[in-house]
Amino acid sequence: MHLLMQTSNVHKWIKKEENRKKVLMSLKQPLTAKQISKKVKIGVDTCSYILGKFVAKGIGVCVNPSARNSRLYWTTDIGRKCQERLRRELSLPEES
Repeated sequence: MHLLMQTSNVHKWIKKEENRKKVLMSLKQPLTAKQISKKVKIGVDTCSYILGKFVAKGIGVCVNPSARNSRLYWTTDIGRKCQERLRRELSLPEES
């Protein structure tokens, strides 16, 4: 699928749920579900579920999938494009 169209569909999906937006915008570096949940103040189970959906939709990736604990998650190109778009829509400052 064309990257722009895929990004647009994923972006719409993210915007439907506040917790999805919070999790995506918190990913400024690879983090664990527990670190993200503390940062955005949502439950670890909810955060893990969202991260699983991110991986399934191509927004995120687990950088150490063989780890049984403390799996690190990071954004893909699509995820970063969605972050940029959300940042513009929410009038947030650009990342350095």
